[in-house]
Amino acid sequence: MRYKLVIQALRESSDKNVLAFVKDVEKVKRLTTAERQYYLTNRGETDAVNILVNDFIPYIIKVAYVHSQQTSTLSVQDLINEGIVGAYAAFEKCNSRGKRLVNTVR
Repeated sequence: MRYKLVIQALRESSDKNVLAFVKDVEKVKRLTTAERQYYLTNRGETDAVNILVNDFIPYIIKVAYVHSQQTSTLSVQDLINEGIVGAYAAFEKCNSRGKRLVNTVR
């Protein structure tokens, strides 16, 4: 499912927390390929992991939304939160560089 369709579906939610989250996500500026590569190779810098996780939030939202349609036990917000926690763990744990790390997060 396309990201824009997922965001549109989330905007139609009656949950105020989801609506506030969508507003915040729409304001986040995506990284360029060069910026992403820089932060991947320099994850020890202050806020590098935070910046990388913020860049992956659209992907996390897409995956969480698709899985929320398949299960009734967890909400979209819960799945997004778990995805963000997993992304932080992957970026902080993995010592590899570049594309391999990106594939670990995805």
